[in-house]
Amino acid sequence: MPQTDRKLRKNYQYRYVYAHGKTISDGMLLLTYCTSKQRDPKIGISVSKKNGKATVRNRIKRLIREAVRAEYPSLKRGYNLVFAASAKYQFGAGTALAEVSTAVEGLLKRAGLLEQTTV
Repeated sequence: MPQTDRKLRKNYQYRYVYAHGKTISDGMLLLTYCTSKQRDPKIGISVSKKNGKATVRNRIKRLIREAVRAEYPSLKRGYNLVFAASAKYQFGAGTALAEVSTAVEGLLKRAGLLEQTTV
């Protein structure tokens, strides 16, 4: 599946998720999610100017995007998700992908959005 089909792109899509969704948070990220009529989950990433200048915001988005890409195959179908970087957390050059991946996986587990895999 092309990656472009995985993204929330329009403002109204983000507003719908924020208006009708549930939000959970850890210190680093906020996850807002709601059900969707589409089969495949769509992901949006939001980083405020409070997080820093453009280079910092772009790095945060790249880290979140990569962490979500790793979890995408195990996501439950029929949901729209928006990940937002917390303005209170100080992202910097030392923020590792492992930290962000752990936060993304923890939020998805708490929300119950990961498929149960049988071993």
